[in-house]
Amino acid sequence: MYSANVSDDGKYLLVSVSNSCDPVNKLYYTKIEGDVADIKSSENGVEVVKLINEIDAGYTYLTN
Repeated sequence: MYSANVSDDGKYLLVSVSNSCDPVNKLYYTKIEGDVADIKSSENGVEVVKLINEIDAGYTYLTN
């Protein structure tokens, strides 16, 4: 399952990834410059930073 949120300042798109209903997840993000159409891209699509890439605990965005 995937869920996405935009940071309070509108500069980051945060994506939470989970395998089940268990309260554990991965957490990824990408920087947004202006409009969503301006998301930083690479040759293979959107460049995403894998902040937490292990499903070992529950992670959530608080603030930046």
